[in-house]
Amino acid sequence: MSLGDITANYIAQQRCLGKRFSAEATILAAFKSAVSDVPLRDIRPDMISRFVDRDGTSDETKRKKYRVVSGLFRFALTRHLLRASPMPRHPRMRRYSSYTPSSIPKPSSSGFSQRFRRLRQARAASLVRTRSAHCCCSCTAPDCAVAKRCVSSSETWTWRNR
Repeated sequence: MSLGDITANYIAQQRCLGKRFSAEATILAAFKSAVSDVPLRDIRPDMISRFVDRDGTSDETKRKKYRVVSGLFRFALTRHLLRASPMPRHPRMRRYSSYTPSSIPKPSSSGFSQRFRRLRQARAASLVRTRSAHCCCSCTAPDCAVAKRCVSSSETWTWRNR
């Protein structure tokens, strides 16, 4: 079976599962044009590596390409079109963190306590305390004459957003 046929079947199957699969379909079309429409058994790991590791692509793009192409070959394996997957080992890519140890405030630092104080003040400013008295007349007005006389009235204090 050729790469174009199995790609069309794979995309149709994923869309039947409810996925839009548009970005992945574009990646598979690019893969088909990169390796040409060859039989599935003639695809080698170096062909896949060349497609995934093109110059100028970000690590996220490489991961997505690898994931999409490996899904295609897993699909082919489950349909017994291949005996083994030609996928190369997952390339090692750097993982960058946007947080450096110096950018995370420590609880003992003055910046942390100032931020916490501002957060607490903002939270207190956004809440209002309201009084509601419930009594036998089911009135919730704080100046209800019946609620003032009623023995079963109970005052509740609730917090609500403005």
